[in-house]
Amino acid sequence: MNHLWLLAAAVSPSPSPSSTEPAIDPDRVSPGILGFLAVVFLALAMVVIWKSMNKQLTGIDFDENDTENPRYTRKKAERAAQRAAAEGALPTGDAPGAPDA
Repeated sequence: MNHLWLLAAAVSPSPSPSSTEPAIDPDRVSPGILGFLAVVFLALAMVVIWKSMNKQLTGIDFDENDTENPRYTRKKAERAAQRAAAEGALPTGDAPGAPDA
């Protein structure tokens, strides 16, 4: 009920013919310097993100033939076995993930 008297008390604005402000020509409206700076900032941010993504993607090493676990490739398992054998932790015949006999 309160909203009805607020609606009735509200004065609806109407344009006054005595206004001294010039009318805005929609053909001459432009984003201005702020819009230009926003576009330049977004373009620079995109270039930085693109370079970062390219750097991250070139660092990925995967074996296309490995279907068991793509996060732990055979090459990495072989290197880990060689490293462990060189340190004397494992006998040369044992490799990580090899079945026990």
